Amino acid sequence: MGTLRCPDGADTGDSCLSDKQIEADRLVHRPYRYPFAMKNGVAASPGWTYGSEVQPGGMVDTITGKEKPQFPIANEKVQSVAWVNADGFVRYFFARDPKLDPFQFSAEKFAGRIKEISEMFDTTDPDLSAFQARGGKLILKGNGADYQRSVLQEIDYYKSVVARMGQDRADQFVRFYVTPGVNHPGNGVMADGKAVPAKVDLLGVLDAWVDNGKTPDTLTQVSQQEQAPFKTIASRPMCRYPLSPRYDGDGDPSEAGSFTCAKQ
Repeated sequence: MGTLRCPDGADTGDSCLSDKQIEADRLVHRPYRYPFAMKNGVAASPGWTYGSEVQPGGMVDTITGKEKPQFPIANEKVQSVAWVNADGFVRYFFARDPKLDPFQFSAEKFAGRIKEISEMFDTTDPDLSAFQARGGKLILKGNGADYQRSVLQEIDYYKSVVARMGQDRADQFVRFYVTPGVNHPGNGVMADGKAVPAKVDLLGVLDAWVDNGKTPDTLTQVSQQEQAPFKTIASRPMCRYPLSPRYDGDGDPSEAGSFTCAKQ
């Protein structure tokens, strides 16, 4: 980051980054520490990942917005998804006052209500013993370019389950996958403008695991034509975390067989 800094940290154009721009980048990528613990002792929300900021629904659309936050919001199209969502959530869920100016919101002032909402909303309990005892199977999937929620939240939760229950036990009933380069609804664009292979029938995989004992491992994600007969255009491995698909450098990049699941 320092090598991109403008002389003296001043904003001199698009060829370098000012000190304010560098701080803004660091702000959205570092964890946010809550002023008090949420349900199950969760004390922070992780920052956003690097590398997919310009994907559809990326950093500008979802986090920063095209214009600075407004209240009242005059035009949602220039506001970030995060601000639009937070504006309503703060006023109607936390403060329960539609006239509240969200710029004046204080988490400490509404600590009791925030904790109450956390108890109702947050699915962060790492102890899945009761679920496992009933024969439950769980498939978790995170999207690497999701800026409506950071994939690091899914990663942190999965790690908490493993820490609580042990890797061997977790492997008996939990599978966790991360799809690089796709956003909240699972869409992404490769360098050539084509869709990132990201579609997979997880319900079918789950049914086969529960009903037939077919334990899932590496899966295959595809991109398809948008109209019938929905022909597959490209495919890619869907790797179990912490592995990611790595191109072998030689094969057809539109074929899953040209990738291996490897640690980053």
